Amino acid sequence: MSELFKFPIQEKGFGFEGGCGHGKDHVLLCRNNPNSIIISLDLSDGVYVASKRCETNNLYNNVFIKGSLLNIPLKENIIDWAYSFGVFHHTINPQKCIKEISRICRKNSKFIKNFSKQSANKR
Repeated sequence: MSELFKFPIQEKGFGFEGGCGHGKDHVLLCRNNPNSIIISLDLSDGVYVASKRCETNNLYNNVFIKGSLLNIPLKENIIDWAYSFGVFHHTINPQKCIKEISRICRKNSKFIKNFSKQSANKR
């Protein structure tokens, strides 16, 4: 993944992964960002698989939430950096996903996403 675009490495604080699926990227996020607590959200039961995958790899700097990116159950301005890979277009409202992630991110936080081409933006 880090070869495709700027994958989060050595970030600090609270990270957020929008759409963790079964947790393949999540394991890399935890390993590459040991000074972060990474909150991952997914609509599917993949969050349970991802949680088990982290436990198997002795990675405990994470929290999993089963929920929708269209209504993220977190307070505003608490996330220091966010990441999502190929998820928004699967929802009924990709723009709302971006607004929701923007809502939970602190000012000047890093948001690394990938739709169809490489991108890394600051909020």
